[in-house]
Amino acid sequence: MIQMDAGKKRLVVLAGAAATLAVCVVLVFGGRDSSVSESASADGVGGSTVGLLDSRPQHLADVARVARSRQRQPYDARATRDPMVALVRERSVAPVPEPADPGPTRPVRPPVRLDGIIWDESDPTALMGGNPYRVGDTVLGAKITEIDKESVTISYKGRLFVLTVE
Repeated sequence: MIQMDAGKKRLVVLAGAAATLAVCVVLVFGGRDSSVSESASADGVGGSTVGLLDSRPQHLADVARVARSRQRQPYDARATRDPMVALVRERSVAPVPEPADPGPTRPVRPPVRLDGIIWDESDPTALMGGNPYRVGDTVLGAKITEIDKESVTISYKGRLFVLTVE
């Protein structure tokens, strides 16, 4: 293997990329020159082919006209789909029959924990989750109905629970 420093390696890679680009340009545009294609068609040897790099004044005027017409068209979002609306609608499914009454269930425990009580006869305060709450406040869906010296009564999902400091 040939030993090269980093500068020479970059130069070789750059030269290879330039050669590859030149080959791609020749393949895409066919190496045509507008003067060559017009003379070939005049001789009847080839068809009238105009490459993408046509520099005739009429062609340039057509390109400029198309570009100007595209600039004048304002964007209208009403013609596009709302990305927040599902493409596929949900299928309606027959309702699942409710199971027979499983009997009495255990009441769901409220998701709150009593950390402490600040007792004041005129304005008692319960500490839950590090925050102060008074009678009538709601904590995570549980409404405080009463605060005593030793406990707090809350209403949660239609049931009353008595919380004490743990």
